[in-house]
Amino acid sequence: MDVKSLKGIAVVSIEQGEKVGMVDNVLFDLENRRIIAFKLIKPGLMRSGGIVLTMTDVENIGKDAVMIRNKDKIRELKNERDLQNRPDLASLSSLRVVTQDGAYVGKVATVQFEPRNGVITDLEITGTGLIDRLRRNKSIEARELVSIGSDVVVVPDRYAPAGAARDDDEPVALPDKATNKDDDRIRS
Repeated sequence: MDVKSLKGIAVVSIEQGEKVGMVDNVLFDLENRRIIAFKLIKPGLMRSGGIVLTMTDVENIGKDAVMIRNKDKIRELKNERDLQNRPDLASLSSLRVVTQDGAYVGKVATVQFEPRNGVITDLEITGTGLIDRLRRNKSIEARELVSIGSDVVVVPDRYAPAGAARDDDEPVALPDKATNKDDDRIRS
């Protein structure tokens, strides 16, 4: 399932039979490559209300609703220290993808996950050139990823674009937090 399809989906309590919120964002545990929680919008509000739902409290994720057993599973984000600094969908979608040899592959376009447990199954990557961006995204299975960090995703060299061989004398510079989003290269 595409994680972007969750934005705006209803969260429904099975026991109370009521909508208790809508998914506003997704929080990730990148070390374990899984969804850890959902930031929610409270019913009747147009912005995030500072409430969260952990993936462990989800009974099922369908195409039209996230189902939970009881509305008591909803928590205040300010009380959940473990969730407060987790990367969200926007931060994951802004990551650049580079091979182990330092060739730029593209950016993370979206994340595919297993709805029953939140495990990330694939990352979809945009291409590097204009023609690549007009084509379908590349899909890379999560088990093939070398690493996912706060700055870049590292993938095996076989995902390097054609003609992306690099000179071993040139150092590969990793991005700092203030990268120019219009530039496809990884810079410092």
